[in-house]
Amino acid sequence: RLTTFSLRWPTALRGSNDDLISLLSLMPGVERLYLNRYPDEGESDLTLDILPAFTRCCPKLRKLGLFIDCRIPPSTETLTDEYAKHGTLESFDLGRSPANTEERHILASWLNRLLPKSCNHLLTGA
Repeated sequence: RLTTFSLRWPTALRGSNDDLISLLSLMPGVERLYLNRYPDEGESDLTLDILPAFTRCCPKLRKLGLFIDCRIPPSTETLTDEYAKHGTLESFDLGRSPANTEERHILASWLNRLLPKSCNHLLTGA
């Protein structure tokens, strides 16, 4: 049974939120998932709208590392999705995910609405 999965690649992984959901559905028992959170170059097509899918597909997930485009606001549907807030996620490392430097407080607000209250989040930024 797969409990830890880590992938490191020099460039950002390409794929949509739907592509990642397909992958996540194959890993219901994963507890630690790190998907190329520190690529050397490239852009991500993934957005904050992917977060509720982790709770739905991977109910045991405790640690997550992911490179996503944090400059794109989450949808209203995502922000009002209470499901993600009841997950087991303890830490979320956004690695070098791009974010608007002057608007990091907005990103923090989104993450506080999307993640369990006890979840620590880290954004190193590019």
